[in-house]
Amino acid sequence: MAMRSLSDIRSRAGVLTAFAVLVWIFPAGVDSAIGAPSAGTVLSAQKTTEGLNGMVGALGDFDFFGADVAFIGDIDGVGPSVGAIAVGARGNDEAPGNDQGAVWILFLDAGGAVIDEQQINAVNGGLTGPLDTDDFFGSGIAGLGDPDSDGLLSIAVGASGDDDNYGSGGNHGAVYILELNTDGTVATERKISAADPTLTGPLTSTGGFGEGLAFLGDQDGDGIGDIAVGASKDDDGGVGAGADRGAVWIISLAADGSVLADQKISDVTGGLTASLADGDGFGSSVTALGDLNGDGFGDIAVGAVGDNDGGGTGNQGAVHVLFLNSAGTVVGEQKISASAGGFAGTLDVNDFFGAGVAAVGDLDGDLINDLAVGARGDDDGAAETGAVWVLFLDTDGTVLAHQKISLLDGNMPAGEPKSASGFGAGVGAFGDFDGDGIFDLLVGADFDNTAGAGTGALHRLNLDGVPIVCGDSLIGFGEDCDDGNISSGDCCDDGCVFETVGSSCSDGDVCNGGELCDGAGTCDGGTPLDCDDSEICTADTCDPVGGCTNGPAAGCLVAAKASFQISDKADDSKDKLKWKWVKGDAFAQFDLGDPTATTSYRLCIFDQVAGVAQFAGKLEIAAPNGAWLDKAPRGWLYKDKSRAIDGVDKIKLKPGDSGKTQAQLSAKGAILGAVLPGPVGAQYFFQDTDVVVQLVNDPEGQCWETTLAVATKNLDDRYKAKAP
Repeated sequence: MAMRSLSDIRSRAGVLTAFAVLVWIFPAGVDSAIGAPSAGTVLSAQKTTEGLNGMVGALGDFDFFGADVAFIGDIDGVGPSVGAIAVGARGNDEAPGNDQGAVWILFLDAGGAVIDEQQINAVNGGLTGPLDTDDFFGSGIAGLGDPDSDGLLSIAVGASGDDDNYGSGGNHGAVYILELNTDGTVATERKISAADPTLTGPLTSTGGFGEGLAFLGDQDGDGIGDIAVGASKDDDGGVGAGADRGAVWIISLAADGSVLADQKISDVTGGLTASLADGDGFGSSVTALGDLNGDGFGDIAVGAVGDNDGGGTGNQGAVHVLFLNSAGTVVGEQKISASAGGFAGTLDVNDFFGAGVAAVGDLDGDLINDLAVGARGDDDGAAETGAVWVLFLDTDGTVLAHQKISLLDGNMPAGEPKSASGFGAGVGAFGDFDGDGIFDLLVGADFDNTAGAGTGALHRLNLDGVPIVCGDSLIGFGEDCDDGNISSGDCCDDGCVFETVGSSCSDGDVCNGGELCDGAGTCDGGTPLDCDDSEICTADTCDPVGGCTNGPAAGCLVAAKASFQISDKADDSKDKLKWKWVKGDAFAQFDLGDPTATTSYRLCIFDQVAGVAQFAGKLEIAAPNGAWLDKAPRGWLYKDKSRAIDGVDKIKLKPGDSGKTQAQLSAKGAILGAVLPGPVGAQYFFQDTDVVVQLVNDPEGQCWETTLAVATKNLDDRYKAKAP
């Protein structure tokens, strides 16, 4: 095939990943990042291509391996690898044509070395396709997780030159949704293209749909992850065919990979207010930024490699930060270029800034996601060597500071990247692969010639920055949660990731039982602890730490003077009880209710044992009762010489202002022995500290209380005390 100028090829970017064989470690340099003196500089670097880092698969000339990369996850489960990546090689050739494209699935060990691999192309890996000449399969890649929850992970792969609907011009582009077996071969596939009836589209001829890909998570709240798809050669708003202003599609996926809804963002639709120019190539790369502005919806960054901000003949490039709503339309935006967004770096003609974009976590420690941007045509050190800019963002999408990584800057190893290698063609975050608390950066150099002309390579860069610390009570980028500890069982596990829905947990409240995680960090209370002791006198409550308490009611009126006494005689007919409550808090006649019709009264006695007030006994007068005399407005008087109910012969209730109220009760006779506590030996009550006596009425809920801390007599047959 013919040689291609590096400046003629715009990148396909998307997500992430990487590898290792050559490892260079350097002291941290100095940059302009805030929050960390050398955030964004390279601490160590690893490079993977044919013959390096364990990769044995053959790459052909101009395969452009590394144009896009994505982390998939641990697709082989308990197998020897700890994770796998998908790497695009959009120029891969299979007879009888050229540039059908390919994707490599690379299985990595804990050190990032390739220990197994699987190529997926027109003839390998189980793809039925078919792939045709110039389909450029692998131009965009995104990991999708397990959308149908069957245990097999899926990826999205762009084929920006696909010719479905060829009758309207061809090269509309396509995206394949591939579910992978544990060995990296294709288990199932579904194609989204101009011929897919679930895509409302329409896709435009030569639009390059699938050039950039990003997994957005559940943007629309339907429980299934969504994707963003770049189409950098879309002509919306331009003058005629070939305007190449570009577009991005926000696509809501079903579990089977079909399209539930789609929203196009371009110069004329989707809420974008920025004016795109012909040749901007908006959509050449795309990445999810998380919820940058804190409005509850995910945001994205979109590369526009042909943007001309900065003057000259153009192609300095730009990135658009788009704030989205749940429908995928733009509600706010910020352009970053040579003359916009607070970016102070120097961009030259044909730098193609925006060739790759990737969110790289919070490198500077300000709890705001930062952004890596590839500039594959940058000339630092040699023509078209390429560079990556690490941009430290504010929540409005503007740039607070930056760090450049190139042959001359950012502590790259000597001689890397190579001349004319297109370093920055694809950029992706690999997560914290090396466990240092900082996201690793993956950079494709798809023109690298280490293994042959234009075969391509990938670099993994271990960056300096402020580590994400699980357990510091701050939710760093990449953490689902951080509750200030590294304990599991509280719905935020020891890696600061939400524990799965239905996981057992403890919310620290003994009043709950059978608590389960909701999958979003909350431990939902299970079955409440039943504290009902079936005793009408007790207020049955539950303390989150101490558990059930069954003690006196709270909030009762108190008296200036009160007394209480019980006598348990040998002759039961002479048993006595007397309670007197005088000069107490104010109450009114209506607080007493109507004992002749609806209001019942009970005298409840509590003895404190081992520091806990425990129910000891009660006397009850149920309504209606003919022994009551209405003394309104001076209250109620109960008199019963027969003492038929619990031995009670008198109750006096007198309302009034504070200090003028009274409540009294007296009882006599053998019946007291059946309803009150009996002698306990050396003393009538244990009385560690208090004996509490309450008169309570129902249903009004008013109560009068005496607390007796010191007894004047507490013998085995009598108790007597006064308060205060």
